[in-house]
Amino acid sequence: MKFSLETRKVISIAVIFFAIPLTVYFVAIGIKTRSQASANSVSLSFSQDPVILNPSTPAQVNLVLNAGTSPIGFANIEFTFDNTKVNLASEITTTPTLESPKFLNQGNTAILKTTMQEANQTGKVDIVLGLDPSDAANPPTGVINLANFSFISVGSGTSTLSFNNASIQVVDTSSNALTVNSTNSNVNTGTPVSSPTTSPTSTPTPTTAIKFKLQGVNQTGRQETPTITFMQGSTVIYTTNVTNFDSNSSGIYSGTVIFTTPGTYDIYVKVPGYLQKKFAGITLAPSIDLTGASLLAGDFNGDNKITIADLAQMLSQYTALTVPASGNNAIYDINNDGNITIVDVATALSNYTQLVVQGD
Repeated sequence: MKFSLETRKVISIAVIFFAIPLTVYFVAIGIKTRSQASANSVSLSFSQDPVILNPSTPAQVNLVLNAGTSPIGFANIEFTFDNTKVNLASEITTTPTLESPKFLNQGNTAILKTTMQEANQTGKVDIVLGLDPSDAANPPTGVINLANFSFISVGSGTSTLSFNNASIQVVDTSSNALTVNSTNSNVNTGTPVSSPTTSPTSTPTPTTAIKFKLQGVNQTGRQETPTITFMQGSTVIYTTNVTNFDSNSSGIYSGTVIFTTPGTYDIYVKVPGYLQKKFAGITLAPSIDLTGASLLAGDFNGDNKITIADLAQMLSQYTALTVPASGNNAIYDINNDGNITIVDVATALSNYTQLVVQGD
């Protein structure tokens, strides 16, 4: 498994911290090397076998670790897929029960996980998870959903989700390297059906149209690419950040996503410069109107919070009564009139009602 220079630096720093006794639970005393005969075994698999795909509806797949009674402290998983036949349709969401160490400043995310774009380019996914020291007393055991993601077909035929066993490592909280038994999953993308008696026609891909509103935007504004996530409980069913949304003369943004699986979902919408907004209990329909509540402006650093750091960032750009907005500073032009003015500043300030204003 190859890492970028920047990733190797992060991992090197992590190893240094891991070496400090009791600082990071599972590696603080070093990973012990034991014979396969003396190590406990765990199993690794995908939630579906086979995975049935089609070009219009993504299929969610979970990465599952059955740890038995072993308390898990670390997991390094790698698997591959045929990117000429299947692609990820969502970013990978990792389990909150194996959080990255807080000194990496990544919050409840993986130490490392491949982005959707990189995975679809290479056909390979790397996921590295570690137990946070603050959770050392309650390590995960039993059946653990390490990650979930969605696949969609981009070609016809069969493929396989294949674990790269040589790169897989699972370690318990006593720093024992565990034996991993992995099971691959078959993927059936289906075979396009053609009729010899008729000319081929293009079948429209089913989509769901979504509308939403941004605070302060009451006119045609710049194009946005929101992150839209469909969840049921704590499970991400589908997420996308590749669809461009345009606004009309009233500032209402609209666009389409390919998610069409019937059900009731909590829909989360996140736009750069705005707090994420949750729309609870939405029943999927061909068209979904989320304009009843606007996304609040002020999250300029993208951490889904409004803090003094966001306001300072905005004020560093507001150097005159009217500052033309273009390029990187367009995010501060909240009302989309082409300029950063006191109106934009006042809108952001109106949402700063406490030291930290958290998005959904």
